[in-house]
Amino acid sequence: MSEAIQLSKQKSETKSVELPNIFTKLFGDLEFNRYGLIGAIILVVVCTASVAVGLGSMTNPIEIAFLIFPCVITLSLVLAVAPMKQIMYMGSASLLISICLIIINII
Repeated sequence: MSEAIQLSKQKSETKSVELPNIFTKLFGDLEFNRYGLIGAIILVVVCTASVAVGLGSMTNPIEIAFLIFPCVITLSLVLAVAPMKQIMYMGSASLLISICLIIINII
């Protein structure tokens, strides 16, 4: 009976290994590099959103809403000191939306 208890303890004590996501592969330890990455994220997200607004989204309030909400959410996550994984996901979503609207407004 005690062997079964020991085996169940060993199985429950094994550590789960978290698989690295794409951001961990690209940037390494996100939390360690937090302050360097935050500056780059703010620069890239805000500049691409402002370029998208300047290229023609100024006349359409729906496009402005699509640009502003993800950008502001990214900035509020930075201000709230949220986990870097969330900041990176929201920043890349905001960047993707901005690039799509830049392409749409150029065409």
